[in-house]
Amino acid sequence: MSSRGWLRSAWSPLCLLGLTCSLAGCLETRATRIAATDKRAAVAVCSAWLPTTYSSRDTPETQLGVRANNAARAAYCK
Repeated sequence: MSSRGWLRSAWSPLCLLGLTCSLAGCLETRATRIAATDKRAAVAVCSAWLPTTYSSRDTPETQLGVRANNAARAAYCK
């Protein structure tokens, strides 16, 4: 079998695998549902999720990412 024939025959399963993996990432798991509703889990998350710091030598993108992470923590851990 030529390499083009193999690629053509493998294309459908590879596309299906990629689609399945991308959809599985959107599923809500039991752990995320518990963390969103259980106060004890939220307290545990907030005690482990510490604010992040950055240096003035970091890139602007890194500084923005750190600020976004800290803002997400502040919103979740009111």
